[in-house]
Amino acid sequence: MDKFNFYNNSSEYFNILKNEPAEYYDEFIQFVRYYLNNKQGKILDVGCGTGQSTNYLKEVGYQPVGYDFSDRYIEHAKKNYPEIEFRQGAAEKMPFGDNEFSAVVTYNSIEHFDDITGSLSEMNRVLKPGGLLIIQAPNLLSPKLPIASIRKNGQTFEGQKNFFELIWMIVKFLGIILFKSISKSGRIKKRKPNYSYSFPDNDATSYVNPVDLKIIFKKLGLRIISYQKFDHTLRDKSICQRVLAKLCPSAMSIIRIVAEKNIKSTT
Repeated sequence: MDKFNFYNNSSEYFNILKNEPAEYYDEFIQFVRYYLNNKQGKILDVGCGTGQSTNYLKEVGYQPVGYDFSDRYIEHAKKNYPEIEFRQGAAEKMPFGDNEFSAVVTYNSIEHFDDITGSLSEMNRVLKPGGLLIIQAPNLLSPKLPIASIRKNGQTFEGQKNFFELIWMIVKFLGIILFKSISKSGRIKKRKPNYSYSFPDNDATSYVNPVDLKIIFKKLGLRIISYQKFDHTLRDKSICQRVLAKLCPSAMSIIRIVAEKNIKSTT
């Protein structure tokens, strides 16, 4: 099964998305609100899925436009949230004008894009100068993922692993993150997605991670204003979590990056 057929025809995956509880989006909405205080202008929600994230953005006062690859998801979103504008298309080629949006946000979606660099370039193009690009997604090179899988009978987004294979994943992911931090290449490695859904993100198309994203942002001329911080939810974090985040921000299991488009930019 290819990507298009999976997202449009997999009832299991579709039902998981449309039935996600409100709590699933809570931190993302907090994240957006923390950095995007000004609610004037349109927000583009890229990879909006079945429309819940876009709807929650509207409920807290923003003017969002939902955008997703899947016809099925967009049809569902239009039916359930008729007062919101939804558009369908690829993240790498958006049907919007230059400098059209005051902010562009994306939640747990970028790991599924075919061309992440191309998608980020498009997000930058449609963003107004001085506007914010806000990304939250899983860090698929975080050693915390295989560590957590030790308590989940070895099930990972890479398939079933035994204890020694999990230890190797931890070491390998730490090594790759360190190497990327030193080399500063900004090349995100592709992976073969599994379109037979069995575990979160086994359908991811690349090993998306904060180190490469930060480098790509800078190459696009974006200014990083927040890298791997959780100030928006700091009171919910333990002292241990805060210390680890300070020492190893690139190894955190969640990507949280906010970047600003150059105010002098015209594209």
